This record gives sequence, structure tokens and C-alpha cells, in this order.
Amino acid sequence: MALLSAVSSCFALGEATLEQFKHLAAADAGPLAGLGALPDLRTIRPELAALADRTDPVAVQRLFASAMLAADPVLSGVYYVDDHFVPYADAIPKALAELTKAAGPGAQIMIGFDRGGAYAQVFRHCRDQQAHWVTYRRAPLAVPAMLPVITTITVGGKARQVTWAEETTDIKDYGQARQITLFEHGTVALQILTSDLDACPADILAWLKSRWREENFLEYASENYGIDKICDYIASISANTKVIDNPPARRRMPRSARPRRRWPTPSEAWLRCAVSTRAGTGSGCQR
Repeated sequence: MALLSAVSSCFALGEATLEQFKHLAAADAGPLAGLGALPDLRTIRPELAALADRTDPVAVQRLFASAMLAADPVLSGVYYVDDHFVPYADAIPKALAELTKAAGPGAQIMIGFDRGGAYAQVFRHCRDQQAHWVTYRRAPLAVPAMLPVITTITVGGKARQVTWAEETTDIKDYGQARQITLFEHGTVALQILTSDLDACPADILAWLKSRWREENFLEYASENYGIDKICDYIASISANTKVIDNPPARRRMPRSARPRRRWPTPSEAWLRCAVSTRAGTGSGCQR
């Protein structure tokens, strides 16, 4: 309790990180936490690290997510994933399972990806977990095969017209998906791909446009909860498997085992010479 009281008091005084605690006067800040003096960083850091080691990080994240969903329910059922998460394909089923627990039984889930997350492998994972997905289509955009339709929707109490066209398209290594094209000023503005075949196209366009709330969450969570702050400076040692050049070892190798230099072809040599001549750094080619 003394540790949590000291840390909470320091945060309440406006310090954003542990590193900033050293700027407080220990004798003056200590009584605010019910202590004679505020512990120094050499005491606080190991105690917090020990506390973190005894905590289940997944359980903490689940409580955090459940509290956020309770404070601001996601009525649309759309959740947004940053493209940095996509390379960890094996983590997607686990993340969806945890999201299902946080959202509650029977909740309809749709994962919103930006263009960086538009990969067939990710879509297949969502399909296997019975979750819908939605994303932007990368350029070049496809030529719409259907005529556009004008729909009037209400946003913030104001009527707004949305011009769109809908069709079915094939995604390599995935299968068929729904494609929605948004028109602005008579031209194609963007195209959306989704596995949801039933939702209103105007709603899907609004859901994907709302992906920026993910960026807001990361910004505000960092500012208010310090999700990207370093608590400890403990380093771990791991093997570096990166291959680096070793000229002395290469010189000791037999000539037959050394990498052979590839001489340029006549066309490559002519091109290099022509570029050098145009740049004014060579004397030109002799024919």
C-alpha cells in the first residue's frame, strides 16, 4: 500500500513518469502519501517491477478493455486494429478471443484495418474466428462495374447524401468479398472491401472513416495512462543472428569458395557509360 500510495501521489502532483519523480522534494511529497519521505527511484523501480512480475498482463489488458467498453459502449460492433499488429498473424486468433470475452457473449464483432492491414491471411483468420472485417482497397482502384446510387443518411442530426456503388469482387488467396465504391464530385474517391454482405453501405463507409478513433485512443492513453512509458531499465541478453561482413575471414577463404563478381552485360555497361557521360563525370563511350 505504501508503494501504491507514493506512486499515486506523485502522479496526482502532475509527474507523468517515474523519471520525473526525482524532481519532487522527498520530504515535502512524502507526507502527501502518508510517508515520512518519498522513496527514491532506486527503491520504487524494483518494487514496481516485482509487482508487475506478479501480475497477469493479459488480465490487466482485459480489465482495461472491459472498463473502456463499459464507459463508452461500441454500438456498431466495429473495432480497429493498427497495421503494426498484422505481421503477428498467430496473435490475431488470441486477440479476437480476448476481444470476445471483453465484448460479452453474443456480440457481433467487425475488425477495421487500414491499408497496411489489407492481407488475405488476416482476412482468413477473421473468417475462421467468425468475425467480419473491413478495410480500404489499395491503389490502383478497380473500375466500378455497377452504376452509383445516392443514399441520404443522417449524421449528427444533419442529412447527408452519400453516392456509392456495390459489387462482389475476388481477393487472391481469400475468395469473394464485398466491394463498395464511394464517389465524390462525380469521381471515385475510395473503395472499401468487407466480408459483411448485409450492412448498409453508408454505415460501412462511416465505420471505416471512424478508424481515426484508434489513433485518438493511442494518443490519449499515452498522455493519461503512460502506456508507452518505461518502468524499468532491466536489459535482457539475446543472440544476434544478423550476418555481417568479415573481410579478414573472406581473404583467408580459398579462391574457389569466394563469391564471384558478376561482370556487367554489354547493355548494362553501355547504360552506365551513357549515364556517366550525361552527368558530366565520364569521357563517354568509344564505339
